[in-house]
Amino acid sequence: MARQNGRDLRIRKGTGPGVVVAVVNTKTININNSPVDVTGDDDNGFITLLERPGTRQITIDCSGFTTDETLRDDAVVGDALIDEYTVEWLDSAGTGTVVYSITGDFFFATFSETGASDGGLEFTAQFQSSGAWAKNSI
Repeated sequence: MARQNGRDLRIRKGTGPGVVVAVVNTKTININNSPVDVTGDDDNGFITLLERPGTRQITIDCSGFTTDETLRDDAVVGDALIDEYTVEWLDSAGTGTVVYSITGDFFFATFSETGASDGGLEFTAQFQSSGAWAKNSI
């Protein structure tokens, strides 16, 4: 994959094509594959790990500007905090073509809003995977 601009990543909510979550201008995606330590006395003090992880999780932290009250409503009402999200990596040429994507159910974990009197209302949010996710064929 060629080098990419930070805006070459998009987060969508919902099944099918979904909708863009918000006007997101920063995002961090962490993929955690927790190791399983199976070290025994025969390992002479060296840690031995299984080849497959014990647990796996993707965490998405993002911030930007809200275009409506959708994210706030989702956080405040809080009765259905797991939904399908798709993370899309776009081509580096700026054409909007998706070159890689991951889809799964994510828990809407945190939401904050901040704003100064001379600036826009900004938000930060975190989404944590719940269950399996899939790399989509492109």
